[in-house]
Amino acid sequence: MVDVGSGGVAHYEGASIQKVISVDNVLEFLKHAKDKTVLNVAADIRALPLKNETADRIIIQFVIHHLTKHHLTENLVNVCKAVAESSRILRPGGEVYIVDSMVPFLLEQLERSCYGPSYRLLGMLNKPMVFFFSVQNFCRILHRYGPAPDKIVDIDWGRMTDAGAALFPRLKIPLKYTPVRYRLISAVKR
Repeated sequence: MVDVGSGGVAHYEGASIQKVISVDNVLEFLKHAKDKTVLNVAADIRALPLKNETADRIIIQFVIHHLTKHHLTENLVNVCKAVAESSRILRPGGEVYIVDSMVPFLLEQLERSCYGPSYRLLGMLNKPMVFFFSVQNFCRILHRYGPAPDKIVDIDWGRMTDAGAALFPRLKIPLKYTPVRYRLISAVKR
């Protein structure tokens, strides 16, 4: 199993899990990893240093919305590369689980139209740029570059406010009251 964007925290148990590879592009996270049975690899999701068809399962948690660049087209290229790389290292019949924040289709279209100004504004505020896909458009990318979407599961935010507060510290609204939804998309390589 490969956990991409693990933050150095990758501990999985189960009879079917023989080896766990934890991948993150932040070396500092991996330096503090505690589980010595996990192979920690500093790498970029767009160019994984693993052989073709080596993983039975891949987990990608809260990575996709961070693959931003100065221009929307670069952002989309990054996401397509990430999906293609995941598909490349996945064995036939293997599954990838993508957990990320997603928005309604119309909100994604608004994000696309305001991408440049948003990127510059957040940069001036020393805040990271994020881009949230709609389920429909992200599944189109999966169909084109990666394994076929199998299941989509909504996950309840509960009372969590942390993610919104990271961008806007005074925002204390529970995320369940925003249009951003937490989703798990599983996809299978045929």
